[in-house]
Amino acid sequence: METILVVDDDDDTRCTLHDMLEPVGYRVLEAPTVPVAREILASDTIDLIVLDILMPGIDGTAFLREQEGLGRAGRPPVLVATSLSEMALMRDCMRHGAADFINKPVTIKGLRDAVARVLERARANPHGPTTAMHPRPAARTTGGLEALVTSLRDHVPSAIADVSSMPVDAGHKRLARRLAELELILEDLEEIVKGSRHG
Repeated sequence: METILVVDDDDDTRCTLHDMLEPVGYRVLEAPTVPVAREILASDTIDLIVLDILMPGIDGTAFLREQEGLGRAGRPPVLVATSLSEMALMRDCMRHGAADFINKPVTIKGLRDAVARVLERARANPHGPTTAMHPRPAARTTGGLEALVTSLRDHVPSAIADVSSMPVDAGHKRLARRLAELELILEDLEEIVKGSRHG
């Protein structure tokens, strides 16, 4: 049985997430604050963390940075559950190791699907990235890759601006998340191209 830690300062939200996950076979633990989450992580084996971002005291992004500093070994993947949908927040969370996002208010299907997706990635690659985006550096970078990176750099920012100005609904939030992932991939590709020039 896989164990999920729900970290959220709202009692009703923790209870709701607990009730959505437990009936499908997960063991669910709850933490109202980051310090309580730390205690649980130190004393129990956790397979996945469902994390709120806006919490009093130490917030979710600070907790992500803290977890990132521990290295990948034995660190459970983190599914961020938040009502926020800003691109900057998504990029910041993903830079610090968030495996995926789900928007509040969550649905039973949306939550269960996201949890299953993240856990499946973690099982398939227990010592590697749990995010959907993890480009591998190429041994030799070609001019074609440099042209692709240039083209993406020309178009991605305007796509992000367009999506940010759209009305917020589930489809746009999903697209915004994928564009945030794409921007991070683009940054990695730019580093590969830069390295090849000096290699």
